[in-house]
Amino acid sequence: MEVIFWWLLIIFSTISSFIFNIDKENISDNDMFVRSKNSVYYGRQEIEGADPETFQVFQDIYGKDKNNVYCRNNKMENGDPVTFEYLGDDYTKDKNNVYSGCARVEEADPNTFELLELNYTKDKDNCYFPLKNKSIKINNCDPNTFEILKNNYSKDEKHCFHEEKEVDNIKKCENYKVNAERVYLYGKYSRDKNNFYYLNKKIEEADVYSFEILENDYSRDRNNCYFQGKKVNFSECQNQKNILDKNSLKEMYLYNDYTKKYGKIYYDDYDKIEGVDLDTFEILSFEKAKYYSKDKNNLYYKNEIVEGAEPYTIEYVGGSYLKDKNSVYDIGKIFEGVDVESFHFIGLLYVKDKNNCYYWGKVVEMSECDEMEKSIKDGVFGDL
Repeated sequence: MEVIFWWLLIIFSTISSFIFNIDKENISDNDMFVRSKNSVYYGRQEIEGADPETFQVFQDIYGKDKNNVYCRNNKMENGDPVTFEYLGDDYTKDKNNVYSGCARVEEADPNTFELLELNYTKDKDNCYFPLKNKSIKINNCDPNTFEILKNNYSKDEKHCFHEEKEVDNIKKCENYKVNAERVYLYGKYSRDKNNFYYLNKKIEEADVYSFEILENDYSRDRNNCYFQGKKVNFSECQNQKNILDKNSLKEMYLYNDYTKKYGKIYYDDYDKIEGVDLDTFEILSFEKAKYYSKDKNNLYYKNEIVEGAEPYTIEYVGGSYLKDKNSVYDIGKIFEGVDVESFHFIGLLYVKDKNNCYYWGKVVEMSECDEMEKSIKDGVFGDL
């Protein structure tokens, strides 16, 4: 009798599923959104008021039609379908609001809202900590000096925070500084030159040349599948959708502390280079004059524009010095008072032009440069 009951239950479920799906079209990759001639459904829940003719799906849980925006089967309050857009991770926005998952981010300004590493966010007025699929405002946080640290710590110029709460002792944040060579990639993932990390823990055996980030905290390379940074059976990765493939990850991690994220260039993973032209941007690789880059319009030192520099005529002089047709530059600043045409590098911090000898950027006796040039020519200091 019990066997008959279970068979009847299976038959009923199969028929019920078949009846439900008659005349219905799947319109999402995860099979959750379907529509019929007159309705739209999330799972088996009808989305009240949704227009099937104009309904579109975004990133598995979001949808919109000509009138409204939806998260799963619920209408998002004051959502504007015309300006609604997906930002990345779990964030969306329209002209009125910013959303994390299905929840509105309180007080967030949609015009200046931006994604940061480890799911932190900020706008022109506030910083936000990601807590249980929501973004919580960090009180007293200055977004202009905000810095993300390890273990859910962060800081600004005057305060230290743990999660969304201020810590009394600002010095406590000194213990949680992030390795400057580490760059954030997506969600809980980061990397340096040789390794990938999940929640700041190294993913053992990860192959940097073939590593890919998948959905649902999965990742893989040519050898292994990983769940939350730990190796699992390779078959677990087969049905997980790709979020960032190996080519995208290679592009995001540049070099000399530059990264590319969300169509923007950053220095040291935090400092955005404003107004950079992505099509012509390139990092300048000089032996000792590091941290320079340029595009068709500007020369940059770290994330700052080198004022007055001519990017098309820039050249490496030696040591920490560059020059263009108009000026000489040292550590991103104009080296005032020198003759550009005759300026050249000698070695061991000495440079000279037709008028002066310089050591550590200061004028010294011309005889010092003469003696240094002779010593270098005679091989006193070996190969410089």
